[in-house]
Amino acid sequence: MQNINTIELVKLDRTKVLASLDGQLEKIKATDNFSDFKSEYKKFQELKNEFGLQYQLNQFRFFGDTTQTELKSNYEFYTQTYPEVIVRDSRLKKIISDSPFMADIKRELGDNLYYDIKNSSYDISEKARELMQRESTLERELVEFKSQSKIQWEGGEIPVSKLYSFVKDSDRQKRKNAFDALATYYTKNKTYFYNKLIELIKIRNAFAKELGYASYVEFSSVKWNRIGYDYTDLKKYRDAVVDNFKEIYQQIFNFKKENLNLDTITYYDNNYFNDGFPQLTEKKEEATISKLKQVLGGLSPNWLSIYQSMLDANSIDYMDRANKVNMGYATYVSEIDTPLIYSQFQNNDTDVRVLTHEFGHTLQFVLSYFENPKKYFVEGTLDTVEIFSHSMEMLCLKDAELFFGKDADKYSILNYSGHLIQAMTCALGDEFQETIYKLEDLSMNSIQAVYRNLQEKYTGNFFDSSENEYFINGDKWMELDHYFGSPFYLIDYSLAIINALNIYKLYKQNPDRGVEIWETLAKNLSNLNYKNITNLTPELKSPFDNSYIEETARFAKKEFSDLLTNYRAAQPAS
Repeated sequence: MQNINTIELVKLDRTKVLASLDGQLEKIKATDNFSDFKSEYKKFQELKNEFGLQYQLNQFRFFGDTTQTELKSNYEFYTQTYPEVIVRDSRLKKIISDSPFMADIKRELGDNLYYDIKNSSYDISEKARELMQRESTLERELVEFKSQSKIQWEGGEIPVSKLYSFVKDSDRQKRKNAFDALATYYTKNKTYFYNKLIELIKIRNAFAKELGYASYVEFSSVKWNRIGYDYTDLKKYRDAVVDNFKEIYQQIFNFKKENLNLDTITYYDNNYFNDGFPQLTEKKEEATISKLKQVLGGLSPNWLSIYQSMLDANSIDYMDRANKVNMGYATYVSEIDTPLIYSQFQNNDTDVRVLTHEFGHTLQFVLSYFENPKKYFVEGTLDTVEIFSHSMEMLCLKDAELFFGKDADKYSILNYSGHLIQAMTCALGDEFQETIYKLEDLSMNSIQAVYRNLQEKYTGNFFDSSENEYFINGDKWMELDHYFGSPFYLIDYSLAIINALNIYKLYKQNPDRGVEIWETLAKNLSNLNYKNITNLTPELKSPFDNSYIEETARFAKKEFSDLLTNYRAAQPAS
């Protein structure tokens, strides 16, 4: 891995970048044997990676402080040039799909690349390209707006993102104040966020229609390379999730009433425990970063080595700073074989969750791509790659005491239940998007009504929001960046959680086999999809298998009940 601080950030020459890609497309088109095709295809990917290196690192640095003028200029350049690169990538897939090499690709390079090429070999017109650039501009404007938003708090001014640490305060009234401040911010800016989403939906639907799809809903299956299922299957899956996981909300509600000794659970009773949220034994960013070393060393010496290499390469940005974009993500810079983790620590339990989640992604990147002679041909499906991040969070629960000491059980309950809840809320988010992207009457009122109804369907609205209707009136979707920047991605988390829960189950039964399964999936990314996951490891199945969902839910609910029982047993007698 290369130290990213040694890489100069520059603005490449757009004309040269695009001309080199165009020239390489002609060479690929002229190949008449599979060996030459692979060689020229690899060169095309290398050219893309040169562009990607600068795009990814400029974004990484710009997100760290969105007021930096030069980085902003660079980032604008790359977000506007990227659609042009996508146009060339689309032409590449069209050339390949019309070539005699498709059977060779499926046999030698894997299912995922084959289906990605087969399903997305469309032509991007000039109008479609312009729509992509308009979409990029809107997404960038939203990132800047939220990262630079300030709010009055306790006599001073703070970034809005800071409120997400105060909603975890041990003081109930302070939590209420923080939640109410968030509600005030989003309500005050409601017109801005709704109008931006409406504009994005119109642009995306127009783009999809330009490519020949009925709406962006249908296009999203191609965009995310969904293999072997469509929205008919997703509807059945979402309904199965509601049937099998919604009970978790009732369990949590009952536990809170018992443990907090409250007759009414409100929107600001987000804490499960009468003595507060799980607290880090050391509220220092460097301590959290360092302790993960010990956790990973217990799971696999190789995993620890990879993590240490990332630290040496300065490829983890975790410090909280003014004007920093409040999000967590991981990516892989192929040009230098270096993964990146971007986060914003608040010295609370969320830091551990995000760090372990994103390390799951970066470890998968390394096992899938690093020193892999076929790395330029490896294609993953994002509905499966989230398996690695969610399962990594769970695998690290065994060492929660390192971070939280006597609060380890509290963190385990909070983290584990979070996956079960996310299986439902991400299914909610998918149905929300499918519905609103097909609305004929696309307005603030119609969008709000859809979300309000889905909140009732998926989460049951167990808590009392009479003191602030924002939390139940259908506006809360505004807080989630995915609706603006990653449309139709949310369902990937929900689908992946089903198998992540099973990897955790298998790890608890046999730790060595659990780690082996994790690595087997990562090393076979080219063929990892829900059509053939059982072929790679027989213990796992497709989340579209209803009996598998039911079996998984039974394990998940029992595990959660056991965590609650263990916590109760450890409490001193009153």
